[in-house]
Amino acid sequence: MPDGRGWAVVTGASSGIGAAFAVELGRRGHQVLLVGRDQGRLDAVAARVPSSRTLAADLSDPAGLSAVQAFLTDPGTPVALLVANAGTGAIGSLVDVGEPDLRETVEVNLTAVACLLRSALPGMLARGSGGIVTVSSSAVDYPAPQHPVYAATKAAVEHLTRTLRAEAGPHGVVVTCVRPGYVRTPFHDRHGAPVDDVPADRWQTPERVAAAALRAHDRDRAFVDVPRRRLLDRLWPHIAPLRRVLGPVKRRLTG
Repeated sequence: MPDGRGWAVVTGASSGIGAAFAVELGRRGHQVLLVGRDQGRLDAVAARVPSSRTLAADLSDPAGLSAVQAFLTDPGTPVALLVANAGTGAIGSLVDVGEPDLRETVEVNLTAVACLLRSALPGMLARGSGGIVTVSSSAVDYPAPQHPVYAATKAAVEHLTRTLRAEAGPHGVVVTCVRPGYVRTPFHDRHGAPVDDVPADRWQTPERVAAAALRAHDRDRAFVDVPRRRLLDRLWPHIAPLRRVLGPVKRRLTG
Protein backbone atom coordinates (compact mmCIF):
# COMPACT_ATOMS: atom_id res chain seq x y z
CA MET A 1 0.00 0.00 0.00
CA PRO A 2 1.41 3.43 -0.86
CA ASP A 3 1.94 5.63 2.17
CA GLY A 4 0.52 9.07 2.83
CA ARG A 5 2.52 10.73 0.05
CA GLY A 6 0.43 11.49 -3.00
CA TRP A 7 -3.31 11.50 -3.48
CA ALA A 8 -5.89 8.78 -3.09
CA VAL A 9 -8.87 9.09 -5.45
CA VAL A 10 -12.13 7.36 -4.48
CA THR A 11 -15.08 7.21 -6.86
CA GLY A 12 -18.60 6.73 -5.54
CA ALA A 13 -17.41 8.39 -2.34
CA SER A 14 -20.64 10.14 -1.34
CA SER A 15 -22.00 7.14 0.60
CA GLY A 16 -21.59 3.47 1.43
CA ILE A 17 -18.37 1.65 0.63
CA GLY A 18 -16.83 4.64 -1.14
CA ALA A 19 -17.37 6.89 1.87
CA ALA A 20 -15.84 4.22 4.12
CA PHE A 21 -12.78 4.01 1.85
CA ALA A 22 -12.38 7.79 1.92
CA VAL A 23 -12.58 8.01 5.72
CA GLU A 24 -10.12 5.14 6.23
CA LEU A 25 -7.65 6.54 3.70
CA GLY A 26 -7.83 9.93 5.38
CA ARG A 27 -7.11 8.24 8.70
CA ARG A 28 -4.07 6.63 7.12
CA GLY A 29 -2.72 10.04 6.14
CA HIS A 30 -3.61 10.27 2.47
CA GLN A 31 -4.86 13.38 0.78
CA VAL A 32 -8.15 12.20 -0.65
CA LEU A 33 -10.19 13.29 -3.66
CA LEU A 34 -13.81 12.25 -3.16
CA VAL A 35 -15.71 11.76 -6.43
CA GLY A 36 -19.49 11.37 -6.61
CA ARG A 37 -22.64 12.74 -8.17
CA ASP A 38 -24.09 14.59 -5.17
CA GLN A 39 -22.08 17.58 -3.98
CA GLY A 40 -23.96 17.90 -0.70
CA ARG A 41 -23.32 14.30 0.30
CA LEU A 42 -19.69 14.57 -0.82
CA ASP A 43 -19.25 17.60 1.42
CA ALA A 44 -20.71 15.70 4.38
CA VAL A 45 -18.22 12.85 3.92
CA ALA A 46 -15.32 15.23 3.25
CA ALA A 47 -15.94 16.86 6.63
CA ARG A 48 -14.74 13.57 8.16
CA VAL A 49 -11.63 13.30 5.93
CA PRO A 50 -8.65 15.58 6.68
CA SER A 51 -6.81 17.02 3.64
CA SER A 52 -9.62 16.16 1.26
CA ARG A 53 -11.16 17.69 -1.84
CA THR A 54 -14.39 16.89 -3.64
CA LEU A 55 -15.30 16.59 -7.29
CA ALA A 56 -18.95 16.26 -8.27
CA ALA A 57 -18.95 14.19 -11.46
CA ASP A 58 -21.29 11.74 -13.20
CA LEU A 59 -19.09 8.99 -14.63
CA SER A 60 -21.71 8.10 -17.23
CA ASP A 61 -21.33 11.63 -18.64
CA PRO A 62 -18.22 12.17 -20.82
CA ALA A 63 -17.67 15.58 -19.22
CA GLY A 64 -17.76 14.14 -15.72
CA LEU A 65 -15.42 11.29 -16.65
CA SER A 66 -13.00 13.74 -18.30
CA ALA A 67 -12.91 15.89 -15.15
CA VAL A 68 -11.74 12.94 -13.05
CA GLN A 69 -9.25 11.88 -15.71
CA ALA A 70 -7.80 15.39 -15.71
CA PHE A 71 -7.08 15.10 -11.99
CA LEU A 72 -5.52 11.66 -12.44
CA THR A 73 -3.15 12.88 -15.14
CA ASP A 74 -2.20 16.23 -13.54
CA PRO A 75 1.51 16.17 -12.55
CA GLY A 76 0.64 18.56 -9.71
CA THR A 77 -1.59 15.95 -8.02
CA PRO A 78 0.36 12.67 -8.16
CA VAL A 79 -2.05 9.84 -7.42
CA ALA A 80 -0.74 7.07 -5.18
CA LEU A 81 -3.98 5.08 -5.03
CA LEU A 82 -7.13 4.87 -7.14
CA VAL A 83 -10.20 3.18 -5.64
CA ALA A 84 -12.61 2.51 -8.53
CA ASN A 85 -15.71 1.99 -6.42
CA ALA A 86 -18.55 3.81 -8.20
CA GLY A 87 -21.21 1.47 -9.51
CA THR A 88 -24.81 1.27 -10.61
CA GLY A 89 -27.18 -1.43 -11.81
CA ALA A 90 -30.78 -1.43 -12.96
CA ILE A 91 -32.91 -4.28 -11.60
CA GLY A 92 -34.82 -6.46 -14.04
CA SER A 93 -34.46 -9.19 -16.65
CA LEU A 94 -32.46 -8.31 -19.74
CA VAL A 95 -35.59 -7.86 -21.86
CA ASP A 96 -37.23 -5.62 -19.25
CA VAL A 97 -34.33 -3.25 -18.47
CA GLY A 98 -34.53 -0.08 -20.51
CA GLU A 99 -31.69 0.54 -22.93
CA PRO A 100 -30.66 3.84 -21.27
CA ASP A 101 -30.29 2.02 -17.93
CA LEU A 102 -28.38 -0.81 -19.59
CA ARG A 103 -25.97 1.63 -21.19
CA GLU A 104 -25.48 3.55 -17.95
CA THR A 105 -24.61 0.34 -16.10
CA VAL A 106 -21.94 -0.55 -18.65
CA GLU A 107 -20.59 3.01 -18.80
CA VAL A 108 -20.25 3.46 -15.03
CA ASN A 109 -19.29 -0.07 -13.99
CA LEU A 110 -16.89 -0.92 -16.80
CA THR A 111 -16.14 1.81 -19.33
CA ALA A 112 -15.43 4.46 -16.70
CA VAL A 113 -13.36 2.03 -14.62
CA ALA A 114 -11.17 1.12 -17.60
CA CYS A 115 -10.77 4.77 -18.61
CA LEU A 116 -9.85 5.91 -15.10
CA LEU A 117 -7.35 3.09 -14.63
CA ARG A 118 -5.83 3.93 -17.99
CA SER A 119 -5.43 7.55 -16.88
CA ALA A 120 -3.91 6.71 -13.50
CA LEU A 121 -1.45 4.04 -14.61
CA PRO A 122 1.13 6.05 -16.61
CA GLY A 123 2.09 8.19 -13.61
CA MET A 124 2.29 5.16 -11.34
CA LEU A 125 4.39 3.23 -13.83
CA ALA A 126 6.73 6.19 -14.30
CA ARG A 127 7.25 6.41 -10.52
CA GLY A 128 7.50 2.65 -10.10
CA SER A 129 4.87 2.66 -7.35
CA GLY A 130 1.15 3.05 -6.83
CA GLY A 131 -2.00 1.13 -6.17
CA ILE A 132 -5.41 0.35 -7.64
CA VAL A 133 -8.42 -1.15 -5.87
CA THR A 134 -11.39 -2.29 -7.94
CA VAL A 135 -14.78 -3.32 -6.57
CA SER A 136 -16.56 -6.39 -7.91
CA SER A 137 -19.46 -8.31 -6.37
CA SER A 138 -20.28 -11.77 -5.09
CA ALA A 139 -22.93 -11.77 -7.86
CA VAL A 140 -20.26 -12.81 -10.37
CA ASP A 141 -20.16 -16.35 -8.94
CA TYR A 142 -23.81 -17.24 -9.55
CA PRO A 143 -26.51 -16.97 -12.18
CA ALA A 144 -27.87 -13.50 -11.50
CA PRO A 145 -31.54 -13.21 -12.53
CA GLN A 146 -32.70 -9.59 -12.40
CA HIS A 147 -29.04 -8.43 -12.42
CA PRO A 148 -27.66 -9.69 -15.75
CA VAL A 149 -25.79 -6.60 -16.93
CA TYR A 150 -24.60 -5.61 -13.46
CA ALA A 151 -23.13 -9.07 -12.87
CA ALA A 152 -21.55 -9.11 -16.33
CA THR A 153 -19.81 -5.78 -15.79
CA LYS A 154 -18.48 -6.88 -12.41
CA ALA A 155 -17.13 -10.09 -13.95
CA ALA A 156 -15.39 -7.96 -16.57
CA VAL A 157 -13.86 -5.79 -13.83
CA GLU A 158 -12.41 -8.94 -12.25
CA HIS A 159 -10.81 -9.96 -15.53
CA LEU A 160 -9.47 -6.43 -15.96
CA THR A 161 -7.96 -6.65 -12.48
CA ARG A 162 -6.20 -9.93 -13.28
CA THR A 163 -4.80 -8.50 -16.48
CA LEU A 164 -3.56 -5.32 -14.81
CA ARG A 165 -1.79 -7.32 -12.11
CA ALA A 166 0.07 -9.17 -14.86
CA GLU A 167 0.87 -5.97 -16.76
CA ALA A 168 1.58 -3.48 -13.99
CA GLY A 169 2.50 -5.64 -11.00
CA PRO A 170 6.09 -6.24 -12.15
CA HIS A 171 6.54 -2.46 -12.34
CA GLY A 172 5.59 -1.69 -8.73
CA VAL A 173 1.84 -1.14 -9.06
CA VAL A 174 -0.32 -3.18 -6.65
CA VAL A 175 -3.75 -4.14 -8.03
CA THR A 176 -6.44 -5.65 -5.78
CA CYS A 177 -10.12 -6.47 -6.31
CA VAL A 178 -12.64 -6.71 -3.46
CA ARG A 179 -15.78 -8.85 -3.83
CA PRO A 180 -18.41 -7.61 -1.35
CA GLY A 181 -21.50 -9.62 -0.54
CA TYR A 182 -24.57 -7.86 0.85
CA VAL A 183 -23.55 -4.49 2.31
CA ARG A 184 -25.70 -1.99 4.22
CA THR A 185 -25.59 0.89 1.74
CA PRO A 186 -28.18 3.01 -0.15
CA PHE A 187 -27.50 0.95 -3.30
CA HIS A 188 -30.30 -1.58 -2.75
CA ASP A 189 -32.95 1.04 -1.97
CA ARG A 190 -31.85 3.26 -4.84
CA HIS A 191 -32.22 0.46 -7.38
CA GLY A 192 -35.22 -1.26 -5.82
CA ALA A 193 -33.41 -4.52 -5.17
CA PRO A 194 -35.49 -7.05 -3.14
CA VAL A 195 -33.34 -8.00 -0.13
CA ASP A 196 -35.90 -8.71 2.60
CA ASP A 197 -35.12 -12.42 2.54
CA VAL A 198 -31.36 -12.00 3.06
CA PRO A 199 -30.38 -13.41 6.48
CA ALA A 200 -29.15 -10.82 8.96
CA ASP A 201 -25.80 -12.57 9.40
CA ARG A 202 -25.01 -12.17 5.68
CA TRP A 203 -24.94 -8.37 5.83
CA GLN A 204 -21.65 -6.48 6.09
CA THR A 205 -20.89 -2.87 6.94
CA PRO A 206 -19.16 -0.57 4.43
CA GLU A 207 -16.39 -0.03 6.96
CA ARG A 208 -15.64 -3.75 7.15
CA VAL A 209 -15.47 -4.01 3.35
CA ALA A 210 -13.13 -1.03 3.00
CA ALA A 211 -10.86 -2.20 5.83
CA ALA A 212 -10.63 -5.74 4.42
CA ALA A 213 -9.88 -4.44 0.93
CA LEU A 214 -7.09 -2.17 2.14
CA ARG A 215 -5.57 -4.92 4.29
CA ALA A 216 -5.54 -7.22 1.26
CA HIS A 217 -3.98 -4.45 -0.80
CA ASP A 218 -1.31 -3.93 1.86
CA ARG A 219 -0.43 -7.61 1.42
CA ASP A 220 -0.46 -7.43 -2.40
CA ARG A 221 -3.36 -9.85 -2.67
CA ALA A 222 -5.24 -10.12 -5.95
CA PHE A 223 -8.74 -10.73 -4.53
CA VAL A 224 -10.53 -10.56 -1.20
CA ASP A 225 -14.08 -11.74 -0.46
CA VAL A 226 -16.10 -9.94 2.22
CA PRO A 227 -17.32 -11.99 3.96
CA ARG A 228 -14.97 -14.87 3.33
CA ARG A 229 -16.79 -17.40 1.20
CA ARG A 230 -18.01 -20.53 2.93
CA LEU A 231 -17.52 -23.95 1.35
CA LEU A 232 -21.07 -24.00 -0.05
CA ASP A 233 -20.52 -20.55 -1.54
CA ARG A 234 -17.49 -21.87 -3.39
CA LEU A 235 -19.27 -25.02 -4.58
CA TRP A 236 -22.58 -23.43 -5.58
CA PRO A 237 -21.49 -22.21 -9.05
CA HIS A 238 -20.74 -25.87 -9.85
CA ILE A 239 -23.74 -27.35 -8.04
CA ALA A 240 -26.40 -25.07 -9.55
CA PRO A 241 -25.81 -26.08 -13.21
CA LEU A 242 -25.75 -29.74 -12.15
CA ARG A 243 -29.12 -29.33 -10.40
CA ARG A 244 -30.62 -27.87 -13.57
CA VAL A 245 -29.40 -30.88 -15.56
CA LEU A 246 -30.44 -33.52 -13.03
CA GLY A 247 -33.80 -31.97 -12.11
CA PRO A 248 -35.69 -33.21 -15.21
CA VAL A 249 -34.07 -36.66 -14.85
CA LYS A 250 -35.22 -36.88 -11.23
CA ARG A 251 -38.77 -35.89 -12.20
CA ARG A 252 -38.90 -38.57 -14.90
CA LEU A 253 -37.65 -41.24 -12.52
CA THR A 254 -40.03 -40.32 -9.71
CA GLY A 255 -43.01 -39.12 -11.73
